[in-house]
Amino acid sequence: MLAVMLVYELSRLSFLIANYTYFGEASALQIIKSFVVGIRFDLSAIAFTNAIVILLHLIPGRSFYRKSMQKTIAFVFIICNLPALLLNSVDLEYFKFQGKRTTADLFSLFTMGGDMANTLPAMARDFWYVLVVFAFLAFLLIRMYFRVKPKTPPVLQRSYKPVLIALLLTAVTVIAARGGLQYRPLSAMSAAQHVPQRLVPLVLNTPFTIIRSLGKSTLEEKNYLTAADASRWFKKERSYADSTGFIPKNVVIIIMESFSAEYIGYFNNGKGYTPVLDSIMNQSLVFVNGFANAKKSIDGIPAVAASLPVLMPFSFITSTYSSNRVESIAGLLQNKGYSSGFFHGGNNGTMGFDNFAHITGFNGYYGRNEYPGDGYDGQWGVFDGPFFQYFCNAMNKQQEPFVNVFFSLSSHHPYAIPDSLQNHFPKGPLPIHESLGYADYSLGKFFETARKTSWYPNTLFVITADHTGPNSAAGYNSSLGMFRIPIVFFTPDHSLKGVSRRATEQIDIIPSILDYLHYDLTFSSFGNSVFDRSKSGRALNYTGSLFQSFNDSLMIQTDGEEITAAYRYENDPLLKNNVSGSFPSAEKALLKYTQSVIQQFNRSMIKNEMTYTHKP
Repeated sequence: MLAVMLVYELSRLSFLIANYTYFGEASALQIIKSFVVGIRFDLSAIAFTNAIVILLHLIPGRSFYRKSMQKTIAFVFIICNLPALLLNSVDLEYFKFQGKRTTADLFSLFTMGGDMANTLPAMARDFWYVLVVFAFLAFLLIRMYFRVKPKTPPVLQRSYKPVLIALLLTAVTVIAARGGLQYRPLSAMSAAQHVPQRLVPLVLNTPFTIIRSLGKSTLEEKNYLTAADASRWFKKERSYADSTGFIPKNVVIIIMESFSAEYIGYFNNGKGYTPVLDSIMNQSLVFVNGFANAKKSIDGIPAVAASLPVLMPFSFITSTYSSNRVESIAGLLQNKGYSSGFFHGGNNGTMGFDNFAHITGFNGYYGRNEYPGDGYDGQWGVFDGPFFQYFCNAMNKQQEPFVNVFFSLSSHHPYAIPDSLQNHFPKGPLPIHESLGYADYSLGKFFETARKTSWYPNTLFVITADHTGPNSAAGYNSSLGMFRIPIVFFTPDHSLKGVSRRATEQIDIIPSILDYLHYDLTFSSFGNSVFDRSKSGRALNYTGSLFQSFNDSLMIQTDGEEITAAYRYENDPLLKNNVSGSFPSAEKALLKYTQSVIQQFNRSMIKNEMTYTHKP
């Protein structure tokens, strides 16, 4: 196994040399750290690929020392490790095309017509050095293997020691395979906790990324429209340069767990569980047709913090694309000198948010581990009340301008509330209702503290939800209502105020913030600025079987090819009256827009082109 580890490190060195132009800006210390951190990922891959070899070494008695068994083990060792080395070698060159380590989607190429068979000869000719590197590493590994010759002990006595050794070796193998004893098994995104995003591919190894992505679905390219038509209906490049210049205001995005529009009095004639949020909304710019892009936190957080639409049946954070280059609001504003942080009181490692924050450009992740005091709810993390105060105090020490994302948790099952505040909030017909009152109360205490700070007057606040919670009101019991959330822009000077009926979605938040700040650098986003009056609102979400696409008055449902239904959703919230065919022009426009977004999203995700590439 030491021989395998050595060869993996030599493979990483080859990868660095072959792609030096990509990693060239990194310092020597960062490169060295990448190699050291990479050992952990190598051990995981080695434990998986050599599991059978290790198992064969647990054979008791003289059977292990027989020549036939030793030849069998040698054969298994070779067939387990050479394919892994070959995959590592392939990425010496393939990395240049995709900008990330290869994942299990590579194997889908073998079923795509005859492309692989047709191009293999040309690839072998043009990238001959890949085969040379592979051959050298394979020769070195085999040579080292056969230099280790087991010697049969003169006497094999019965003892408990072999059993203990076998148990210990098994435990070590399992720990190595999962990457340690941490909360969640090691993933490709874990590398971002230790090195800058650009160095993540150097830390990883290809067998690891393939193993971790096996069995996970991949996207397929769509060709609904020509490239020119797709670009005409939707363009992902954005720039908000303005003659007034960039405005360096602080930005705070607060994501309230499960805060459906259904629970908020502002949307329901004062009947709700959020009096604090209601009062804030009365002094804010509110989008009453605000929609979540997702139904799970693991999807909602990337939608809000990184403008990632949810257009695939699997989560980005756990998908084969999780190591793709993606820019969050923190990464984009870092170009303007902003400091940043992602704050979530949950147990570190929950849903991979810590890794996501690191890989998308946040300067720091602050979870339960970083919280200095008590306040653990016994199940999920730190209660919202104390963690909101911790968040506020952290910003007092932060360099301005800053951009921070806060994600609450107390309105998540099991809906825990501190003992001192039991029976303090309306319970309602659902268990979540009382916890909503506590989360809202905690939000209010946060603003009470924030108003006393020096940074508060120069801050833009955006308040939204990660997704909707369980519903009890009939008006929200539809595939429309299940996505309705608050999207609120608040400034202490009340310069943003009013009600908009514009269709708005979570992924609109980042481009809207950047538009408000007059951000003058080009970036990519699948959302649209709510302040762009030249275009009507748009929203798009995926129910798991159909896409739902909205403009300011009409919603269509489509499988991507055909419109299956259309609704005038503002007057028909329960979607009872299918008006498909009644508005052919508007329906066709929505379908074309939807197809364009899906087509460009799939291609961008597959090709690792989610971020804007600056042309020379």
